[in-house]
Amino acid sequence: MFSATFEYLFRLVAPELERRHNRGRPTISARKQLLIALWYMGTPNSYRSVCKTFDVGHVTAVRAVRCVCHALHSLTPHFITWPRGDKVDTTVADFRRKSPFPGVIGAIDGCHIVINAPKSSDGAYINRKGTHYPVPACV
Repeated sequence: MFSATFEYLFRLVAPELERRHNRGRPTISARKQLLIALWYMGTPNSYRSVCKTFDVGHVTAVRAVRCVCHALHSLTPHFITWPRGDKVDTTVADFRRKSPFPGVIGAIDGCHIVINAPKSSDGAYINRKGTHYPVPACV
């Protein structure tokens, strides 16, 4: 992640992270919470490794990841919206030009779902890697 991207993300989530209190005990900074969460989500490391890397306890690391996820979730209405009114027709037409899949008004993520392609429209079910049976990106 570029440092400018981190700073942008930090400005978005910091207000939510800074207003959380830990029953009167000092909390770790919003910046450290975000670093812990991004490290945990971006690596295959265990919480044990994250705790050692950031010199925090297990509960602190888990709480940081949860708080950051909550802060990110609270921002979703600003970034993920359903089209409304005339925008629905425009969006459906735009997706239709890109793919023969009908009635699409939005797409999130890039997960592949393993399917058996119908023999009649085999070409409509090939992913960007040219296969019908991709390894799933998520479960």
